[in-house]
Amino acid sequence: MSRRIGGDREDVPYLPREDIEAEATLVLAEFGQAHGQVAEPPIPVDDIVELHLGLTFELKDMRQLFSLADVRGALWMDEALVGVDQSLDPKVFPAKLGCFRFTLAHEAGHWRLHKKYYRKDPAQGALFGEPGKPTYICRSSQTRKPVEWQADFFAANLLMSCPAT
Repeated sequence: MSRRIGGDREDVPYLPREDIEAEATLVLAEFGQAHGQVAEPPIPVDDIVELHLGLTFELKDMRQLFSLADVRGALWMDEALVGVDQSLDPKVFPAKLGCFRFTLAHEAGHWRLHKKYYRKDPAQGALFGEPGKPTYICRSSQTRKPVEWQADFFAANLLMSCPAT
């Protein structure tokens, strides 16, 4: 059975807003316990992704990788890898910092909210050593899909959380 990518899954259950908001708050609290409370903005989403969630982060040329113009990020669940399109690199394009941070937080949302629905059985090996395809690609044209809305709402709540005082 092949897995779909790109937000086409319709079997991810409905998650109430309160549950998504609580999960974002929990991630920030867990990060604070392990790495020190966030005392002021901005929320260190890159540290949350890498240090707390244990994901590897890479800037990638998503247009070339997927032959699609509107891919902002992708998540390889089984490899614990987040890819963000290189056009959002804030070191090269400082005006894209907000979009870069939101995309990272969005992918963190997929990780926290949806990984149990997408991770394959570790006992199931890849056929013929096939390199891993992304579990999920996030496209700006698919923002209305429920699974994408959930990740967006998680990202908004994570980034807008009130730091500890």
